[in-house]
Amino acid sequence: MMKHKKWLFPVISAVITSIIILLSYVAAEPYSHDSGYGGLAIGLIGLIFCFAIAIPVLSVLYSKICLRNSENKFLFTLYNSFLLALSTLLFSIGSSPMIIPVISSISFVWCEIWGLLGLIRKKEQKSN
Repeated sequence: MMKHKKWLFPVISAVITSIIILLSYVAAEPYSHDSGYGGLAIGLIGLIFCFAIAIPVLSVLYSKICLRNSENKFLFTLYNSFLLALSTLLFSIGSSPMIIPVISSISFVWCEIWGLLGLIRKKEQKSN
């Protein structure tokens, strides 16, 4: 069962991240035709939630729960970061082609930092 979690959790995380980004766009759309600031605020709140809360939580949970006693922990964190970075490319739809590599690189590094932080274990103190 644990073997399937290593492969499926990043896919589910990427789907969750994609849904959050798409929902922020859908929520912002009705307000984007007014002055533009209401839609911008709603969209930014959704993206900030995705990048500041959802991605770090999903990355740390993946590292702590699914990669606890696993071999190749670092390769699986790369796999997770790659899938999450792909899902965040939805953010750059309609952007200039020059900014897409920048956004994907930043989101990959952000996901990898949180995935590696989840691998840190506290050392148990031995009492004499």
